[in-house]
Amino acid sequence: MFASFVKFLKAHGQYTILVLVIFLLPWQAQYIFQQGSLGGELWQYGTVSLYAVDILIILLCLSVVLSKRREQRTFPAYLWFVLCAIMAAAFFSVIFAQNQLVSWYHVLVLFEGIALFWLLSREFFSSHSISFALVSAGILQSVLATVQFFTQKVFSSTLLGTALHVPEQVGQSVIEADGRFLRAYGTFQHPNLLAAFLAICLLFGIARYLTSRGKGERSYIISGIMLMTFALVLTMSRAAWGIFGAAFVVAIAIFCLTDHFKLIRRKVYFLVIAVALSLAAGVMMTAPLITTRIQGEARLEVQSTTERLSGYQDAWKIFKDSWLHGTGIGMFTETVHLRVDPSRPMWEVQPVHNIYVLITDEISIFGIVFFLLLIYEVVQMSLRKARGFSEPWGIMVLITLLSTLVFGLFDHYFWTLHSGVLLFWVVLGLSVSYANKGYSQDVDKSYP
Repeated sequence: MFASFVKFLKAHGQYTILVLVIFLLPWQAQYIFQQGSLGGELWQYGTVSLYAVDILIILLCLSVVLSKRREQRTFPAYLWFVLCAIMAAAFFSVIFAQNQLVSWYHVLVLFEGIALFWLLSREFFSSHSISFALVSAGILQSVLATVQFFTQKVFSSTLLGTALHVPEQVGQSVIEADGRFLRAYGTFQHPNLLAAFLAICLLFGIARYLTSRGKGERSYIISGIMLMTFALVLTMSRAAWGIFGAAFVVAIAIFCLTDHFKLIRRKVYFLVIAVALSLAAGVMMTAPLITTRIQGEARLEVQSTTERLSGYQDAWKIFKDSWLHGTGIGMFTETVHLRVDPSRPMWEVQPVHNIYVLITDEISIFGIVFFLLLIYEVVQMSLRKARGFSEPWGIMVLITLLSTLVFGLFDHYFWTLHSGVLLFWVVLGLSVSYANKGYSQDVDKSYP
């Protein structure tokens, strides 16, 4: 019976399951095995859970492995060595973890992300088609975010895996400007992660729009781009605004100033108008809040900046003691609580808002070296493929990859939160997929 199931998945289901995984990436429905607790307080980064999307990824991996399907091309053997070295550093760090159960859980999440990276890089999956699922997920999150912002409430839902958020509660992500205003969460644990997700979806949406042929698809994508742009404003994430804005300006400059893209110039102009209209609408509706965020002088804005700077101080103290072996993956916050400042309340203890610093502290100096080697190789592969800047899809994949890496400089969710980890490896996987295969067969190279 199991063999028949594998045969069915090989023939019909592998691609469907992968598309479903990408679409459900923001889905937080989970079974909690152990609620994180430290010092008698809730410890978000110590919760051990099984997410619904994990089951789909496990099924997909089993199907691909047992079906013995072989891709024609995959990433270089050198990348396998680097990936194994990263996992080895994570495994070794567990030995020094204060809470090995939680640390092993984070090892599994990292392994799951790498597995998704491997799946997306395989020959028989189309990165162009899979991006459509990512854009559709971004559209759904934008609808939820818009409703949440204007109702000023994130409803608790077991099905979606969301907790109750209202501006009156302490500890919520809010902006103080003549009152407390709740930022949009979508189904994510934090508005900043939603913002990063929307920015990535927007960049892939632009790639899909510029390489699409049918009027129906173009209308759907451009409508989604406008909705996601509006929702990005509502997240009130300064980093996401800056990173997406810079990426968008660079992309438009390339498309407008390069002769290769004369045939899609009309699409580019329409895209700029659509994004500008959405931004204008978002800014007009939330101008006082945007002003507060940009000026950064309100109490909560100053507090946020102070906490971020404090995170780097904590990271340096940890690095001096654990640079050779790390604290154990997932153990940054517990190490701060137990070793750096036991008197600090747990709700004040956050991972340092930089994944590269965080990786160094948690899985050692060797772990970050191998991680950066991986990043270097993936960027090099994307650059080689995009050389000459003759394909809109390749340009946007490279810009999305670089934007994702820049996001890692401003927050920790690509290393600490389940959906953030998966999103990071999805972007890397799609980048390698394009570098291996180039355009898929369903993309028209004349860009009508």
